[in-house]
Amino acid sequence: MISVAILLGLAFGRIWTHRGGEVEEAPVASGSPMLALVAPRIRMALDGARDGRFVEGSTPAVTDLQPSGTIEPGQTLFSALTERGAAPASAQRALVALSAKFDFRRSRVGHTWEASLQSDGTLVALKYQTSPERYLEASLGADARFSAVDVRVPVERRTQAVAIPIIGSLWESVEAAGLDAQLAQSLAAVFQWDIDFSQQAVVGDALRVVYERHFLDGKPYRLGDVLAAEYLGARGAWVGFRSPEEDGTDYFNAKGESLSKLFLAAPCRYRRISSKFDPNRLHPVLKIRRPHLGVDYAAPTGTPVRAVADGVVGFVGPKGGNGNLVSIKHGYGYESGYAHLSRFARGIKAGQRVEQGQVIGFVGNTGLSTGAHLHFGLKHDGTFVDPLERRDIRRPALKGRQLAAYARRVGALRDLLDKISVTAPAASPTEASDPAPPSAASWDESGDF
Repeated sequence: MISVAILLGLAFGRIWTHRGGEVEEAPVASGSPMLALVAPRIRMALDGARDGRFVEGSTPAVTDLQPSGTIEPGQTLFSALTERGAAPASAQRALVALSAKFDFRRSRVGHTWEASLQSDGTLVALKYQTSPERYLEASLGADARFSAVDVRVPVERRTQAVAIPIIGSLWESVEAAGLDAQLAQSLAAVFQWDIDFSQQAVVGDALRVVYERHFLDGKPYRLGDVLAAEYLGARGAWVGFRSPEEDGTDYFNAKGESLSKLFLAAPCRYRRISSKFDPNRLHPVLKIRRPHLGVDYAAPTGTPVRAVADGVVGFVGPKGGNGNLVSIKHGYGYESGYAHLSRFARGIKAGQRVEQGQVIGFVGNTGLSTGAHLHFGLKHDGTFVDPLERRDIRRPALKGRQLAAYARRVGALRDLLDKISVTAPAASPTEASDPAPPSAASWDESGDF
């Protein structure tokens, strides 16, 4: 016991001696930081020895037998437990059992825990909650071994229907109806291709909405999906029903035609269109007649440039007059190009999949360019086409079995919408506008991206 105390004392930079019933402390050289981790417990034991609170070989009694807490920055579950009195060896065994159910590399600040301890610090039960829907439990059995379970709390989904009169902005209207502001964001996403709520929502218009709300233990937990929504406006009416796919996020009209368009309206925020698609344009640098096979968006250097549709990156790098160029291959025979970029987004490389709206680069002035702008080109089946004429093309409609399943789902949702009482403005209700047919237009300033 004494030799161990001397070794620890050397590690902590202090040494304690016992003379005539008194414990004395004296400084020594500093040592191992690993042993210093248990210094507080040794000092606690020495303090106890001074006043006779416990004898050699004992540990201080744990007073909080039901500790709980939240993981703080820089803290692990192990450190949280031992700081609140759990015996290190016991805590370690419990965590080993839980690690079979949970990768603690995924432990996050804010996760909560509850423990049950014996007076000597032995851990007998531990609950670790990673979300309202999931927690893990470890318990000490009669065989002195820990067993662990991974518990998923069942989420109850309830379908709710509501009318939302437009009294101002969409967000103001949703809140005035006593609903979650997140619902406004979901509704804006449903109709984003057809209704600009910041400009087109008119007081007196109305929305009818069927959506899901999730409940945990009978209490509202979070907003679920919008299943159906109908906007009744003075300028017309639009309706959207959620995709029949379980993980689908697209919305369709009653005929199974997509409300989503194939391409974003523009690949970046811009001040103005400085040059349109023109097969016979006078080149501003070369001063010769040369086809301008794309659209130029004047924007400040550094403005984020986004992929106009899902796809696979085909090329990243400098390319002649294009300067820094990214090209992306999309479905349905389309390919898009983004030229004169100042730099590329981190991680963008050939062969990488990108999503619609993902930042792929930043506006610049590289290559044959007279000022900061984005040259955006679009090819269809290898031929350059006018991007502005393809902005209204919608995603493919549902067909076959998908359409049949959707029709059955829509019938029930349509009935729910019709039961929602609302005073509609005087207007001629119409479905969301039909997809525009592909234009038969004739990409990049050099015609080569």
